[in-house]
Amino acid sequence: MSTSFAHRLVIGLCVLYLVAIAVIWRVGSKYAAQQTEELLQSAQQDLIVTLNDYLDHLLVANALKIIDQCGSYEVAARADLAEYCKTYGFDEINVVDIKGIEIASTVPIIVGKDMHRHPLTAEFLKLLDGVTLVHTQKLRPSVSEPDKRFKYCGVAFKRGRGFIQVGYEEEHFKQGFPIIFRTLTQSWRIGHKGYYVFANAETNIIVSEPKNRVGLTLSDLGFDIKSIPDDENTTFRQVLSDNTRCLCRSTIFAGHRLISVIPQNEYQRNLTLFVALFAVILFLFLAFLTSMLLGAAKSNEQLKAFIKEKQEHMHKEMQVAKTIQASALPCVFPPYPNILEFDIFAQMKPAKQIGGDFYDFFFLDNDHIAFLIADVSGKGIPAAMFMMTAKTTIRSIASSSNAPADILAKANAKLAENNEADMFVTVWLGILDPKTGILTYSNAGHNFPILKRANKSIEWIRSKPSLVLAALPEAKYKSFEITLHPGDTLILYTDGITEAVNPALELYGENRLADAVANSSGHFCTDIKADVMKFANGAEQADDMTLLTLKYRGAPITREKTFPVSLVTMPDVSGFLGQILHAADCPQKFISELQIANDEIISNIVKFSGAKEVTLRIEHVPIVNIWRLSYIDDGAAWNPMTVAEPDTTIPVADRPTRGLGVLLYKKLADQVRYVRENDQNVIQLRKTLREY
Repeated sequence: MSTSFAHRLVIGLCVLYLVAIAVIWRVGSKYAAQQTEELLQSAQQDLIVTLNDYLDHLLVANALKIIDQCGSYEVAARADLAEYCKTYGFDEINVVDIKGIEIASTVPIIVGKDMHRHPLTAEFLKLLDGVTLVHTQKLRPSVSEPDKRFKYCGVAFKRGRGFIQVGYEEEHFKQGFPIIFRTLTQSWRIGHKGYYVFANAETNIIVSEPKNRVGLTLSDLGFDIKSIPDDENTTFRQVLSDNTRCLCRSTIFAGHRLISVIPQNEYQRNLTLFVALFAVILFLFLAFLTSMLLGAAKSNEQLKAFIKEKQEHMHKEMQVAKTIQASALPCVFPPYPNILEFDIFAQMKPAKQIGGDFYDFFFLDNDHIAFLIADVSGKGIPAAMFMMTAKTTIRSIASSSNAPADILAKANAKLAENNEADMFVTVWLGILDPKTGILTYSNAGHNFPILKRANKSIEWIRSKPSLVLAALPEAKYKSFEITLHPGDTLILYTDGITEAVNPALELYGENRLADAVANSSGHFCTDIKADVMKFANGAEQADDMTLLTLKYRGAPITREKTFPVSLVTMPDVSGFLGQILHAADCPQKFISELQIANDEIISNIVKFSGAKEVTLRIEHVPIVNIWRLSYIDDGAAWNPMTVAEPDTTIPVADRPTRGLGVLLYKKLADQVRYVRENDQNVIQLRKTLREY
């Protein structure tokens, strides 16, 4: 092989490499945008359904109150229907007898009319069959007043003996809609950074996240009103006033415009990671191919040395690929240091080859956290690429649903599309309500988790598993529910743990895993991995070993009290704190340390914040004896964490006093944190009661 040919080969492969990266970026961008459009469509449809369900619920609930008060259509016909309209906010009430005749109404012209007279009114006659209890309609023109649009609901009396029909006028909806929309969407998100914008007919924003956009117009936010399509099935792009490029979807609901927005940088983040991983893998392949072709020109000894060198280089590049793969997983622990109700930890020990294990956890809203562990079939490059796709798909779908079975069903259907490699992934997905300890979960062919209760007992969560993801697009999944109690720990793992072998080719197995959990010091991931490695006794690791643990502590016991800010009230604050600590049988040394820190914090608030009131909130998690004191004042912003610590090497007589108090309560506490929230200073001091 000539040198010129080798040069041409290298140049050709470089061009091929660049073209392949450009193609995968273009195809990936199109795919990411398509997924985002589907997410926008799903989120918008879910919200519209929720709004309609909420409005139906309002109509039905108030109509049932009239049914309960009257008991029969005869009594209802004699009742003061206008007063009921005023009491329950209806715009129209009609009483229909067992023959379908409107015998009483707040609209006099329709009294005596037959409900059979018009297809829209005839729909309600099903309420006379003795089976149907409720029937609702969407906004439609009134039969008696065609120029007005009403939303009607009918509720039957017992055994179909007549019914009540109530209605809201569209203008009635428009007046109360901002409150309804704000109530329903205050914790909704689209993906991680997406949000909703709700504007009236004059394009004034009346509901949005963040709330500081309320009162602005859509034009102020950067929307080009003329470019917003009337077709609600059309996704459009906008560059907002803060130069954020977004994908949007718009619809009209009850005379208001609802716009769903997702920033472009959100759906491109995972694409960037995917392309980076693909680039490294492709580079490895081309480098290996080049090395093999060029090596043909060398002698046998030179060829061996060359291959060895390239293999070492490939190994290093494979480590880079592993690093990129690992960077897609959460790696900062504890991930939520300010959350008292639970703690979560995960660890993965990859095998020599690139594998497909992964884990993830993220908040769905303020009250629910999702966590999962998964294992992709196979090894190497295909498994790594499928792992990235599966992780991104599950997380994206979970942003618009909080039912594990529904999330897995939708993810399965998506992953099964064009699955020509016939790959699959096992997944165990749980969603926890930290306040109640209720854990809802679904299992797609994964290993059964272990639950170590606070009383040291061991339980296997052996619910019937469903089919693995990506095998059959129409597979069904089921959700199950258990309750975690304070002190319980849930351990998730992949089969790399239970199928680890020793030199005698014995499996580690479930029994040894249960023993390791039972004997753990509380650092479950570390202890289990150490026990597996001890059992393997040097045998090569054939599969990734992945563990995820969730320790449930329970909701904290909370007490709080507000005091006027002055040095005179310092003893009252200290007394309130001491009373609660004494009631919890805390050691005197522990109480004294917290009271000293309390006095220093209150003194700083008095001197530097200019606040009028300070609220002391005391939270206690009994199962782990964690105490957190939160001092919330209404003074000017003042962050004690920025105060320079005094030089303690200087003699006391020459040492400045500023900063000594802050240094003192930092030393006395395990953790001190300052935030500025809702125009208030919040200083949080956290301390765990250990042996004294």
